[in-house]
Amino acid sequence: MWMNLLTTGLRVLWKDRFYAAINLVGLAVAFTAAIFIALWLRFELTWEPFLENPDAVRVIALDIQLPSAKGFHSINGPNLLREELDAALGDRIISARYQDGRLIVGSGDRRSVERVGAADPNFFRIVTIPFLAGDPAHALDEPNAIVLTRSAAKKFFGDEDPMGRTLELQNQATGKVTGLIDDMPDNSLFRRAMFVSAETAGSYMSRSVASTRWEDLNAYTLLRLRPGTTDADLQAPLGAIAKVKYPDDASSGVRHIFESHKLRAVHLEGVLYGQTRSRTSLGALGMVGLLILAIAGINFINLATARATRRTREVGVRKALGASRALLIVQLLAEPVLLAAASLLVAFVAVEVTLPAVSGLLGTRLEFAYWREPILTLGMLLCGLAVGVGAGFYPALILSRLTPVAALRAAGRSGGGSSLVRQVLVVMQFAASIGLIVLTIFIQRQTEHARDANLTRIAGDPLVILEDLDRLPLSQRKLMIERLASEPALRGATGSSLAQGDDKQSLSTRDDLVPGQRITYSVVRIDQSYFAVHGLRLLAGRVFDDTRDQVDPDNPPARDVAIISASAARAFGFPNVRDIVGQSVGGSNGDPSDRPLDVIGVVEDFPLHSAQDSMGPTVFFDAPGWFRFITVRVPGAHLRDGVAAIDRIWKDLAPIYPIQRQFADVRLDRVWTATQREADVLTTFALVAVLIGCLGLLGLSAYTAERRTKEIGIRKAMGASTTDVVKLLVMQLTRPVIVANLLAWPVALWIVQRWLSAFADRIPIDIWPFLAAGAGTLVLAWTVVIGHALAVGRARPSYALRYE
Repeated sequence: MWMNLLTTGLRVLWKDRFYAAINLVGLAVAFTAAIFIALWLRFELTWEPFLENPDAVRVIALDIQLPSAKGFHSINGPNLLREELDAALGDRIISARYQDGRLIVGSGDRRSVERVGAADPNFFRIVTIPFLAGDPAHALDEPNAIVLTRSAAKKFFGDEDPMGRTLELQNQATGKVTGLIDDMPDNSLFRRAMFVSAETAGSYMSRSVASTRWEDLNAYTLLRLRPGTTDADLQAPLGAIAKVKYPDDASSGVRHIFESHKLRAVHLEGVLYGQTRSRTSLGALGMVGLLILAIAGINFINLATARATRRTREVGVRKALGASRALLIVQLLAEPVLLAAASLLVAFVAVEVTLPAVSGLLGTRLEFAYWREPILTLGMLLCGLAVGVGAGFYPALILSRLTPVAALRAAGRSGGGSSLVRQVLVVMQFAASIGLIVLTIFIQRQTEHARDANLTRIAGDPLVILEDLDRLPLSQRKLMIERLASEPALRGATGSSLAQGDDKQSLSTRDDLVPGQRITYSVVRIDQSYFAVHGLRLLAGRVFDDTRDQVDPDNPPARDVAIISASAARAFGFPNVRDIVGQSVGGSNGDPSDRPLDVIGVVEDFPLHSAQDSMGPTVFFDAPGWFRFITVRVPGAHLRDGVAAIDRIWKDLAPIYPIQRQFADVRLDRVWTATQREADVLTTFALVAVLIGCLGLLGLSAYTAERRTKEIGIRKAMGASTTDVVKLLVMQLTRPVIVANLLAWPVALWIVQRWLSAFADRIPIDIWPFLAAGAGTLVLAWTVVIGHALAVGRARPSYALRYE
């Protein structure tokens, strides 16, 4: 019997192969997209997948609230916070510090710069990374202890056992390998080649590792809550520590607040530099996945129920020949379930084939092992079964109950109830497509806005940024700038305390610049060539002169000579930026640290940090003692020669340090890549949803034209023109599109508002994307329908009347 049912089902699908192909392609594409979205959501929602009891692991973030600028929110905090929490909570927590950095690591003649994490001995009791060798509880107990990843061990020691071997660290210390772990996954904050003991890393890695200043925010403070300890138990100690170490200043309006976040979800909490992903954006992506499945399911069910009336004669004949209702139900359910199963099989094959390409689009490594993903695999199987049963529900239960006489009498007629259901489903499909189009337009516009804000100053000859200059003596830094600036193959060099795309900033808040106001501004230390090398336009005044404006860090002047940004001039009370040049502002509050600012020039605003944060007031000082970066302008036509010249000069002046350089556009790319990737992903899947909707519309319009063939023949016989026929069929779909717009716009507006709220510098919400989505959907529907309408409208009336 089952073989007969299968044979009959395949014959029916082959007979209606046009509609079967539409359903197969639509469902297969939808299932494929849904699987990828599910894999991506799983990746984002299961960060630190190796954590044992992840709900007990916390990281402490510091929120600095400023009165006149966007605050500072970061998981980097002071080193001493861990000790204070240990004293307050005792054995109710396990605590550890963690800090990122770079080290020159060597073994024999091999040297390379590696990304390193400096951590306390308790680190691996909190971040429970599985060890391949060594004891995680004591791996970082020894001074200069090293825990290597598998790839780092392979790099330095080949196939030999790395345990107990030594590595040179920063050409200053010798470390011993005490542990071996697997390579860190992409969805982790701790993607490093190795981990070293923080207790001794301050002697060779960075002074900030051993900093005892509460103003230095360098380290993660990680906690594992012991059983019985809750987040509420952390609030009182954190509040007390903030109150003592950062007392609120009513006059300044600056507040410091410590907050605890779950480590697994911290990348969604807005405390990571350049982060744009949030729970809202992931929710939007999940909604897109559900809409894709819904649209494909609606298409499938719509066509199945619409074409069910063609089978009433078949049902009547089968029942007259003795077929039972149960057998008919099985037959009519088996056919759509078979088609859904075939679509799911095609989707699984498509996932396997396209997984590397999609992983590249998402910027990570996605994996889908069916036997290790039972929930996802079972979910997709149940989804396919639900779609198949939903498509066969109407013909199976409604048609199978007809008597043979009633079935033969009803052959060729469509029920009003099923027609109403189809209309509702069509409206839902259009509403989903319109909402996705609106969301896609806003995402792309916001992404372009972020890109333009970040890359405004990258046009022209490339900028190469040399990093980590603070490891060199000041005299060596100055000499390097001079050599680079005088090199014929280059077009200038400059030093600075910050570089474009940097994730750090220095802020100053003063109440003596504008009467009655607290002004917060960024501080950047530069030299006299900075603006010329960056191609920045001076709006008024002059640039620095190193011979008279330079600040000696060991002998600070009584007055600070400064160049300010245009936004700073306006914040200081000078709408016309030229009026502030030559003025001395501040210095009237009696605070010796708030020296007067002698403004000698005003420069245009330009992007220095992330597009998430619009550039605020900025003050520049000529102070080479704080240089951490050198920026070099390289001729675009001779890029290879210019980069070679940079490498040669570096090797001459700092031979023991591997060069760390990046193009400025690459550094700035980091701050909007997540936004761009998110936009690309959502746009791609939104287009998939629209494509699936078009496939369903194509099948439904073909069916509508087919069912009205006799009516159209009569109309033409009575004198109707082809244009009249086209209008008749087109207007049938115009009303559902209008209703769909009315339903989709409010929902789309709410989603767009939630998504844009993650950006400080965001585009306005205007009406034209909504109008464009509605009009575009209507035109698309017309385009699909008109083809069938013209074919039917041009046919001879005699053919139409003979059709049935």
